[in-house]
Amino acid sequence: MRTRRLRRLRRSASFIASATSATSAAVLAGLLLTSCGTQKASGDATAAVDAAAAKAPAGQKHGAPNGIEKLDADEAVLRSREAMAGLKSLKRVFTPDERSKESPLITSEADLRSGCALRYDFGTYGKTDVRFTTTGESPIVYMRLDRAAMKNEHGEKAAARYAGKFVADDQPDIMIYQRLVAPCELDTFSMENTEPGPGTTYKKGERTEIDGMPVLAVEQTNEGGGAQTAYIALRGEPYIVRMANEVYRQDLSRFDEKFGVKAPLAEEVVPMDEFTKTLGIEGPHWEVDIH
Repeated sequence: MRTRRLRRLRRSASFIASATSATSAAVLAGLLLTSCGTQKASGDATAAVDAAAAKAPAGQKHGAPNGIEKLDADEAVLRSREAMAGLKSLKRVFTPDERSKESPLITSEADLRSGCALRYDFGTYGKTDVRFTTTGESPIVYMRLDRAAMKNEHGEKAAARYAGKFVADDQPDIMIYQRLVAPCELDTFSMENTEPGPGTTYKKGERTEIDGMPVLAVEQTNEGGGAQTAYIALRGEPYIVRMANEVYRQDLSRFDEKFGVKAPLAEEVVPMDEFTKTLGIEGPHWEVDIH
């Protein structure tokens, strides 16, 4: 039932990962990011990773070695794709090279069982929170702008009245929200959507460590020159824990954890009708532009 509800929201929000325009298209294309090159690990660093792994009991924290580093690049990527395809929840952080209105820091916590919570951090322009749940009868999208974002979008009076409030849209429009909630889409990692395109090649890079997890860097080059580097976990499930290019870095964590996304409290919510009538606008044209 919850899966069907999420699918209803997908139809009304059309989670198209590449639809967030020039900058975000490069960010949200899942495994089609372009590369900033492999993060190198020195011999000493590799030895330290091995030593730490040897000391940790099997299954503790990161799990037992998964054998990925013994595979060739194509086999390692296939194993990782298979593991990622079954995810029910995931945290993703998209970090731009330079944060701005055009290149926000994006954090998403998506859970097929409960919904998704998103934050767009536009630096000095302000922050925007987006939330939806999949536990109700119909999808409702909640959006909250902080004072800076609300002032920049609608002026001081709107900021004084609505900053920090969630505006609730119980009839989300496909054309409005398809870009905004794209980072919530877990279908990005399905086997179909991660199928290598014509001319795609993989090359094993160095072994290194990210947040205590030993990882293998795999460089992907796409036809036409696009490239990316994916960092595959070497312990536990072979999840991708980071992808990077020249513009953004995407960090992935909390695989298959339950997020328990909930709707805001009633006192935190303003109906869409009230919001639009007060501002004198015809529809939900208040979302922050995420070029």
